[in-house]
Amino acid sequence: MKTILDFRSFDNRYQSGLLFSIFEGLLPDQKIKVIFDQDPGAFHEKFEEVNFLKSEWKVKKISDSLWEVCITKNSKAEKHQCCGVCGGE
Repeated sequence: MKTILDFRSFDNRYQSGLLFSIFEGLLPDQKIKVIFDQDPGAFHEKFEEVNFLKSEWKVKKISDSLWEVCITKNSKAEKHQCCGVCGGE
């Protein structure tokens, strides 16, 4: 099953929290494809800042203003690697 999240449908203010929440709930070795209408580099940097280092990002630029990113949650990811979005610790 492939899960696709198209950020063009969401207000920019909520995109980061949405992506973090979905990734945190993603099962190990599963992936999500995210469609961005802005450079996804800032999102990737945020993942690194909160230590989501067990993720693998594959970025494909479709056009000047469209990117597809496949994000995989590595099977060696820790069981609880909270990003803090939900208020967890």
